[in-house]
Order: sequence, then C-alpha cells, then structure tokens
Amino acid sequence: MPGPPTQGAQLELRPSLWRYLQTHRAPAFMLALVAVVLFLRGGGLGVLLAVLIAAGGSSLVSLYFRRARVVVTPTELISTGLVRTRKAPRDDIAEVVAVAMPRSHRASRTFPHVFVLDHAGRRLARLRGTHWLVDDMRRVIKQVGIAPRKISGTTTAKDLAASHPAAVPLLERRPILRNLLVIVPGLALVAVVLTATD
Repeated sequence: MPGPPTQGAQLELRPSLWRYLQTHRAPAFMLALVAVVLFLRGGGLGVLLAVLIAAGGSSLVSLYFRRARVVVTPTELISTGLVRTRKAPRDDIAEVVAVAMPRSHRASRTFPHVFVLDHAGRRLARLRGTHWLVDDMRRVIKQVGIAPRKISGTTTAKDLAASHPAAVPLLERRPILRNLLVIVPGLALVAVVLTATD
C-alpha cells in the first residue's frame, strides 16, 4: 500500500507494480529456481533458506513500491527510492535526458529512461522504463518544464556516462562486474547448502 500523498505536490507519481512484474520475469524465475533447489536438496536448512529468500525478496519489492515516488512541487523536485530521498530546488534542474537503454547488454531488450540532472550533471531523479509507465515519464517531463535532450538509438550506461558521467552509477556502467556480484554469492550459497546436506 502506497504511503500518504505529499502536501503541495503539483504532480506525484509512483512506479507501476504491473510494469515491474512484466519486465522482471527472469530475475524472479532465477530466484524461485534457487529457492526450489535449496528446498529440494537442503533439508531443513534448505527450507529455511528458501523461506528467507522468498520473504526477503517480496519484502524488498513491497517496501520499494510503498516508498518510491517522484514529486514535483512549485519549488522542489523530490525523488524517493528504496532507501534514499533526493530533494532539489526546481532551480537546480538543468537538463532532462530521454534515452533508450538495454537491460543488461547492448543486444538485450531496451527500455526508455528519463534522467533529470542538475547543473553539475548529477542525477536528481531517474525513471526507468522497467518500473515506470511511459505516460508517467511524459508527465514528469511536462511538469518540470524543460524540453528533454533525446539520445537516439540504443545507449548503454557506459555510453551515457561518456557524456553524463554523474548520471549513471559505476556498477551499472560495468554490467559484467555487477552480474558477478550477484551470481557468485548466489552460487556460493547454493554450493554451501548442497555440500552441508550431503
């Protein structure tokens, strides 16, 4: 259930749970597969870890969709994610960038993204096509009142960082490293459970 609305908001939008579920089938499937393997092979420890994985994943998604929002007031832009809330005066908004970015690598499916940047090129807000509806992205652009700089074609995070270095985090610019940081601990956990139960 979403949190209370922000007072004085000209526009307040939240990400779409339906869009998120449509675009995150593969990660959800992999998480479910790991949980099933742990359940089938791990005995009591496997059952416990499978329940913890399922509860942890659903809790994080639920928390994100309760907290996340983009709010435009007459004086501020407020962007709230899972952990952090960024507040910036509307005068700090210097550029809006609209770009189609692939999910993981250049050949993967692309999604629209909107970046709202300050005068130093730092990200004030980001709307990912995997979380937000395109109509909502258009509404934010319209409310901010700055014509977007549209980058044509498919642009990776690394490509975008060449022109806007502060817009994209380091791990996103290095997808192989990011994937290793997710896959290796997951495989290690499965291996520990499998060897502990044999």
